[in-house]
Parts: sequence; C-alpha cells; structure tokens
Amino acid sequence: MSQTAFPSIPLERLQYIFENATYMDATFYNLPISINQSELPQIQATIGGIAEATMPLEAGCTAIGHIWFQVNGKNIEEADIFYNEKCVGYLWYENGKPAYSNMMTEEGFNFYANIFAQVQSQTPQ
Repeated sequence: MSQTAFPSIPLERLQYIFENATYMDATFYNLPISINQSELPQIQATIGGIAEATMPLEAGCTAIGHIWFQVNGKNIEEADIFYNEKCVGYLWYENGKPAYSNMMTEEGFNFYANIFAQVQSQTPQ
C-alpha cells in the first residue's frame, strides 16, 4: 500500500492563526453545508482539533472538504479536510501545493461528527 508523508505544519504557523485569526471558512464537497467562524474562541476550538502527529496519506484517501483561515480578510493558511476510515486530518497547502499534514485530535473528530450528524438529521430521507 502506497503512502505519502508530509511533515507537521510548523507550530509557529498554528500559533499565529490561533492568536490572530479573524475568520475561518470550511466547505464540503458532497454536503450542502459550510462552516464559518468569526469569533476567536470558536476558531481556537477548531485549531485545537489539529493534532501534532502527521497524517500519512494512504492510497485511496480523498478529501471531503477544504478549510481556510484568515487574518483581516487575507487567507493565511488552508488545508484539505480528510475524514474517512483511511485518513482523518488535514493536508496543508503552501504556495498552492500540499506541504504539511496533521491528524485530527479526538475533539476535532467529534467536532465534524456532530456537524455531520446535524446535517443528516435535517436531511429528508
């Protein structure tokens, strides 16, 4: 099974968005929702769901969405969101190319699980 490995995003970059982010936006490719946060404590909770450990990208891993963090209207960091049985985490971009990866913490996993459960409960069967 083929894997691609990227290093963890540098801690100082996460620290910067943790302290300075003014907006977070996440879109999902196959769900009729997006997540927007403009309060620093909300954004910090989302960042708290990023683990220090790297996420190996196994063959067959596909992103379910994309997330952007902004400071005063400028995109500072962006990542693909992975949430499936093979990969659970973020693939960070630098200059438009994948550069770093991080797994999600249990809190990060539960954050998305709660959102997906809400969407499913509101979607007509």
